[in-house]
Order: sequence, then C-alpha cells, then structure tokens
Amino acid sequence: MSRCIECGQEVPRLINPDTQTVEHCDACDSSVDLYFEFNSLHLWIDMILLQRRAWIHILYNSNKTIKHYLQGACISCFLEAFVSRSKLVITKRSATPELESIQIVKIAESPISSYMNYTHTLPTLFVFSASESIFILSMLIWFGKHFEPKGGLYKNVIERWVKAACIATNVKMFYALFLVWVIPLSALQIVDYIYFIWLFRAVSVMVLGKSVYFSVLHVAILSLLVGCRIFFRYVTEWSPQII
Repeated sequence: MSRCIECGQEVPRLINPDTQTVEHCDACDSSVDLYFEFNSLHLWIDMILLQRRAWIHILYNSNKTIKHYLQGACISCFLEAFVSRSKLVITKRSATPELESIQIVKIAESPISSYMNYTHTLPTLFVFSASESIFILSMLIWFGKHFEPKGGLYKNVIERWVKAACIATNVKMFYALFLVWVIPLSALQIVDYIYFIWLFRAVSVMVLGKSVYFSVLHVAILSLLVGCRIFFRYVTEWSPQII
C-alpha cells in the first residue's frame, strides 16, 4: 500500500480521481506525496541526499515498474565488470602514473590495452557481478518475507525489496564518470561505500515505523548482507572486496 512521505502512514490512495490533486494525509494533514508535483530532478537530488521522503516515494509510491529498475541494475553490473577488469590489468601491468585511472581514452592509447581482453573477460565478469547482486537480492527478499507485516500481498513485498536492491545496485552507474574523466583509481572505493549507504537507507525506510527491535534488526541484516558479499568475493575471487 502507498504511504505518506511525511509520516510514513499507509494511505488508501495518492491522487484524488475527481480533482486530480494529491491527497492529504489524515494522520499528519500534509500532502501524501509532493513528488507527484515536482520534476524528476528534484526527486533524484533528494534521493542522493538520502532524504527519507524521496526514498518512501520511490519504494512505495512510484509508478515505475520493476523492469525499469532491473534494466538499470544490469547496466550497473556491466559497468562494475568493466571497472574490475580494467583496474586489475592496470594495477598489475601499468608502471606509468598517467595510467592510474580507467579513463577509456587513456586505456585505448596505452600499451596495456591489448592485455584488457574485454571481449573474453567481460561476459564472465558480468555473470559474477550479476550473481553477486542476485545473491544479495535473495537475502533481502528473505528478510522482507519474514518481517513485513502480516496480511500484505506477497507480490508487493517482493517487488518492494527487489526495487530496494536494484536502486542500491544502480549507484554503480557512477562508475561511468571514471570512464570519461581522469579520476584516481583509489576513488573507486567511494562508489562501493555509497552502494552500502544506499542499501542501508533503503532497508531503514522499509522498516519505517517499526519498533526498536526492528531498528536493531535492520542493522543486523545489513551486516549480514555485507558479510554475504565478502563471502561471495572470497569464494569466487572475481573482484577485490572493495573495488
């Protein structure tokens, strides 16, 4: 069910069908979702700033389908595979300071471009990246199935947690900036940290309004998710723990 972005209270509908205006929340007397009156840029800025209102809108009230978020997650996994391969080769074979980045132009002009072997390595790395995301997604779905309120539609529960996982994965699109601009390899870690922060924010919104027990539990489940990723990369060795 949809929620008021101000107080988190469940609401029967977001838009009044007669006036085509945003409904008011009976609990807090605010507009249930002002993002329907704003443009997308405003929403994404608030989302990046971890505003709770923006995350409630995306997870509960947005009209975008799961397919939209899954497409973004697939692109993110491909970028992660490209970054992992590029960093591995540059770290092992580059002895020149100017190649301490993964800018595509510099890689193409450097002698180590022949070692990248993207055609043969990217498909395998993409499978590993996607499998890792699916592994974490399965843990989120398990969490959502067991701790969502009783009586909710199972399909809606699954969709929300899939959306949460995909949104966190989509942060890896920031890797595209490293392909265009000269940014030090050490800065790649920032994207990984933001991924965990977004995952933390998504889960915190999903347990909105729950007891202190759930607040502690959501920290525990996030620790479990981090542990799952560390375990997956330890077993497969497809990528460093923190890129």
